[in-house]
Parts: sequence; C-alpha cells; structure tokens
Amino acid sequence: LKILRGWSQDILPGLKKKSFDLVYIDGDHSYQSVSLDIENSLELVCDGGFICGDDLEIQAHHLDTDPVTIDASLDKQYDNKKDIIYHPGVTLAVKENFGPVSSWHGFWAMQKKGKEWHKVSLDGMPIHIPRNISGKNLVGLKALLMKSGLL
Repeated sequence: LKILRGWSQDILPGLKKKSFDLVYIDGDHSYQSVSLDIENSLELVCDGGFICGDDLEIQAHHLDTDPVTIDASLDKQYDNKKDIIYHPGVTLAVKENFGPVSSWHGFWAMQKKGKEWHKVSLDGMPIHIPRNISGKNLVGLKALLMKSGLL
C-alpha cells in the first residue's frame, strides 16, 4: 500500500494505466470534480476491474425533472418525485460517463470488460452482518434489505 497525498487531478494522471482492480471515487460532489475524477480513473482500471463510488442517491433517469434542468453547481438538491435530497453533480457526472449504473443505496459500481463498462450484480452474494450491529439496528437493517429485495 502506497499512500499518495494531493489533489486527485494531480495524482491520478501520473498513475500507471490498467494497473488497478478497483478505483473508488469519494470526494468533492461538484459535477466538474466528479466528472474529472471518473475521466482520470477510467484508464487506470484493468480488464475485469471495477470503478465505483458513493453519494449517488438517485440516478438521472429516476429524477422528477429533466436532467438538463439540474443545477450541477449545487452540492445538494431535492427531488419531489422520490422525496429525496441528492448530489446533482454526482448524478450528472455518473450519467454522462456511464448512463445507468449498478447502485445500492448511494453506492454505485461498474465493471470493465474489454473496452466496455458493464453493470455489476450482487445476486447470490452472501450477506454478512457485523457482530457489532445491535438487535434494534439489525431489525431496521433487515427491513431495509427486504425492501430492497436483497433478503
């Protein structure tokens, strides 16, 4: 493990292409930053590897409004249809780079296969619940998993 400190726009272009199994994007929510992080990360992922991130509370095709009318300069925005606060910069940058992606409660991921990016399935993956989750929280987690169709 080698820790590199600095701005992603300075660090990512200097990394070896096709040498990472996983690139996780978690930073500035602005459209410009997320888009640049994705763009600078695409060539870093090796074949069969993954690019993923968080803060994608809603995908553009699920929005109440036309994505063109979204103010990507805002950190957060409210969608009436889904009754959710989301990060418009993340939503638009992910849409423009991949279209619809695999997503689970804000976490998103795509897998590189050759020169194309494909959705990721968690079907058949075992669910592991850490021992430190209390009984009360476990009931809430179970309800959430059932509602999501994961349990």
